[in-house]
Amino acid sequence: MKADSDKLRLSEKLGYGCGDLASCLFWTTFSTFLLYFYTDVFGISAAAAGTMFLVTRTWDLFVDPVIGAVADRTTTRWGKFRPYLLWIPIPLGIVAILTFTTPGYSPSGKLAYAYVTYGLLMMLYSAVNVPYAALMGVMTPHPEQRTALSSYRMMGAFVGNLLIQYSVYSLAFYFSVPGSKLAQVANLTVQTVINAFTGAGDVIQKNVITPIGFQHTMTVVSIAALVFFGLTFWLTRERVVPVVQQSVKKDVADLLRNAPWLVLVAATIATNCFSGVRNNIVIYYFKYFVHNEALSASYLVVGSLVSIAGIYSIQYITPRWGKKVPFILCMGISSVLSVMSYFVGPKDFVAMFVYQILINLLMGPPAALLWSFYADACDHSEIKTGRRATGLIFSASGMCQKLGWTIAGFAAGKLLEYYHFQANVDQPVETLHGIRLMLSIIPGLCSALAALLMLLYPLNAKVVQDNEAILRARRESAENAAPVPA
Repeated sequence: MKADSDKLRLSEKLGYGCGDLASCLFWTTFSTFLLYFYTDVFGISAAAAGTMFLVTRTWDLFVDPVIGAVADRTTTRWGKFRPYLLWIPIPLGIVAILTFTTPGYSPSGKLAYAYVTYGLLMMLYSAVNVPYAALMGVMTPHPEQRTALSSYRMMGAFVGNLLIQYSVYSLAFYFSVPGSKLAQVANLTVQTVINAFTGAGDVIQKNVITPIGFQHTMTVVSIAALVFFGLTFWLTRERVVPVVQQSVKKDVADLLRNAPWLVLVAATIATNCFSGVRNNIVIYYFKYFVHNEALSASYLVVGSLVSIAGIYSIQYITPRWGKKVPFILCMGISSVLSVMSYFVGPKDFVAMFVYQILINLLMGPPAALLWSFYADACDHSEIKTGRRATGLIFSASGMCQKLGWTIAGFAAGKLLEYYHFQANVDQPVETLHGIRLMLSIIPGLCSALAALLMLLYPLNAKVVQDNEAILRARRESAENAAPVPA
């Protein structure tokens, strides 16, 4: 790499952020609305849905490393990872629409349909998201620029979260009501928020969202995601080229000996369990405990907005404190706040939103820093082994992210069953207690575990800087030794 080619343009950073915006248009829809869709619209039990999440996502965990290894060995005129962002989103969008389609089958037929469509959906999501994650590792060799890319990535992610959290409920309602006008739906949504704070109740009746509402909403989401993935493809560039050809067997063996990566694996699982349990249960919390289902959209939107502010603060924090200390502090404090939020009552709207603001403000930096940590782990591996397995390492990180969400989705479904949840009826005190636990204390324990695990992370700021200098010297030496074309 030449010095004048190292610097990332603003358009590249924005382009890279568009990729996670696109990913989160899918992922936030799945993680926030799919369990609710399956239980309250599609028509299968919470326990069956939770088991289905566990089975399909566990199988999909093994797909991620395969995709990463294949992407590492992909060679095209567009690079190793960018081509996947051009073609895979098309079938991904089609299968996403099918996943949110309700067929007129028997209960067992519906469950089989859910297994097939959701399993295929997760495989296709991996096929686009693993190369996208690995792209960060080859866009620049500089740790500070990777941190910047992580910030843009996570800002894109939270914009995607924001769009989904704000629009999916309203769009699904809009498409569910024949002849309804968008202005009318928007007015109802605003009025619902006003009613929540005035105690007037929910103006949108329960069960108005129909299967066709979710299907058409997913069509809109898929088209939007396709556009943003295309922007990432066109605006980014791959710069870092491995010095030594990789060996799959050696790459896997090296990965299992990579101490920083092993710590990150555990911390990623715990972090995503925190987010996954909370996101899965938000709609249930507002529908059955607060008795204002539509207010869940405002609750989620506020969380995403302040998360973006938290991500933006990274550029002022990491130059002084590095990455590790801010991660541990943010996760630890958010754990305490999560536990405290259990004691909020069904009409304490101000307290609900204050806790949501504080927790998500603190969760913004760790979400971005995790991906920057993984890029540093790639450098550490290359220093130790002489080989670079960017796709494999990032695919493993995506695998751990999915594992966290898998555990969260399975736990949410099983806990709802344990606390005797029944869809679309008033819940007993025991069930409401379980729903409150899943929005507060259980995620808080996951956040505390992530903070404790990161105490073991061995790559401090000095080690990261030294690794960058060593790898730069190696690449410059390789370029100087390369034969001059005739």
